[in-house]
Amino acid sequence: MANNVFNHSNDPLDFARGVKNLLANDGTFVFELPYWLCSIEQGKFDQIYHEHVSYFTVAYAVNLMAKVGLHVSRVDLVDYHGGSIRVFVRHTPEEPAHSSVAAFVAKEEAAGLFSIESYRQFNARIHSARNRFLANLYDLKSAAATIVCVGAAAKGNTFLNFYNLDASVVDFVTDASEAKIGKYTPGTRIQIQDDGVLGNLGNLYVIILSWNLAPLLEPKLRAINPRLTLLNPYKNETS
Repeated sequence: MANNVFNHSNDPLDFARGVKNLLANDGTFVFELPYWLCSIEQGKFDQIYHEHVSYFTVAYAVNLMAKVGLHVSRVDLVDYHGGSIRVFVRHTPEEPAHSSVAAFVAKEEAAGLFSIESYRQFNARIHSARNRFLANLYDLKSAAATIVCVGAAAKGNTFLNFYNLDASVVDFVTDASEAKIGKYTPGTRIQIQDDGVLGNLGNLYVIILSWNLAPLLEPKLRAINPRLTLLNPYKNETS
């Protein structure tokens, strides 16, 4: 089993060869990672960063495994990281083949994942979304709002740097990790503080950078400060 590590490998083909060598004849290799189609459809550009060396489609997984003599036998879609694929791999193909594999590949082709034009459109879409969100954010800042980001994660730094948000706009970033508190975000140089500092702030607007954990973080944040307003850059709305 390999959850959210296969896409970190500098050499996926060598990784797959290692799996083949280790896997029992009747064994199953199961890996899970963010699904590229979901990232593109949702505009989740912040999942593109240095640790994510590869971005998996099912078509890519099938071709990669075939190169080492393995077979993708089934694929499930799970909701982690905004949409992930859980891929089941065996030495020999299932008979008959599970319908999920062909269905995923057909959907990827229909979505234009293998066309350069789709990525030009994606680029234009995320720039347009950025411009709309920043216009709203600057209006809030001019009205003396406190702007705070929560979760000093790798994806959060991708977001902050692409949106050119530094300490002149974002007052601080909070995190629960003692290893991060007191340090600064890379590139944007925003101080990282403990979540507890949110408690006494009024006119507070919060961007959850670790959006994959938002269902867990939101009730905790509202317990600290029930008056806060959440900003969602991917839906361009408040709550």
